[in-house]
Amino acid sequence: SVPERPKRQTNWTVSSDHPPDEGTPVVTVAAGLQMNGMRVESADKEPTYGDDGVVELLLQTNALLRLFGTGFSNSTLVTVTARPGTRLEVCEFPTAYTSPRCSEGGCLLCPQLENDSLTEFSALIKFEVPAMGGPGTNFYFCLKDERDGVTMASVPWVHQGTQSWLAIRTYDKLLPLWASICIILMCLAFSALFSGLNLGLMSMDQTDLKVISNTGSETERRYARAIMPVRKKGNYLLCSILLGNVLVNSSLTIIMDDITSGLVAVIGSTLAIVIFGEITPQAICSRHGLAIGANTIIITKIVMGITFPLAYPISLFLDFMLGAELGNIYTRERLKELV
Repeated sequence: SVPERPKRQTNWTVSSDHPPDEGTPVVTVAAGLQMNGMRVESADKEPTYGDDGVVELLLQTNALLRLFGTGFSNSTLVTVTARPGTRLEVCEFPTAYTSPRCSEGGCLLCPQLENDSLTEFSALIKFEVPAMGGPGTNFYFCLKDERDGVTMASVPWVHQGTQSWLAIRTYDKLLPLWASICIILMCLAFSALFSGLNLGLMSMDQTDLKVISNTGSETERRYARAIMPVRKKGNYLLCSILLGNVLVNSSLTIIMDDITSGLVAVIGSTLAIVIFGEITPQAICSRHGLAIGANTIIITKIVMGITFPLAYPISLFLDFMLGAELGNIYTRERLKELV
């Protein structure tokens, strides 16, 4: 009869410069497997960095991470934990996560290293930022390695430490999607209004408004009389409209960047502002500026009040440097040609 082959022993030990304290569980890992650093190669959302140097990634997005260390192989698995721990000790509470690699006994966030990315001291993993813990949660890496004859459940995860270069912090979007869309639409509406008022109101000087208020139809006279008090403060009106326009356009770009990537936000906001915030409203207000200006005069006054601390001093400086606005002056020859 063939003698029974002895079972392989699984008494693993960790290489460490300091022996474990009495009562501390000894971690079992493959020799030399440890992580010394991490870098974000790419991500769905551009990563940021905290004041302490920890990389910050958006919740529930994908990132490609390069891990630096030793002992990586095709069978190395990676997970994270929100529980701080000592380097090369047992990793407590590895992150639970739904994955095609889940077994009946439970699920772990355990992506394998990319096979074609393995080098002597680094490897790539595709990583999905976990949502557990909410924004501001720090996650730390844990590793383990599959071995022949040893079930994965019996191999413990090994904590890689809490240094800033071995951690990830999560953050969430500034606003929920529905709120961001509402603000974007509101910014586009105000951008169109300010752009149209800039052309519609500033193209009519006080002389034109006086002529309309005396010779126009009843509706035109009412519109002109409503606009004249505001139009008299020409530079103040101009500064208020331009400040409001810049404010909503900048806000639009920021909100677009929050829900998309940087390049998409720049291109999308530029096209939206040009088409819906500049070309369309100016084309309309060049023909109906008097009516639009009169019907939105309340909004204009509110904007002038909000921007008063900045717009009014600038308008005083412009009045001082450029002098009073005189409006159109017609000579005898011009009047003859006009008639």
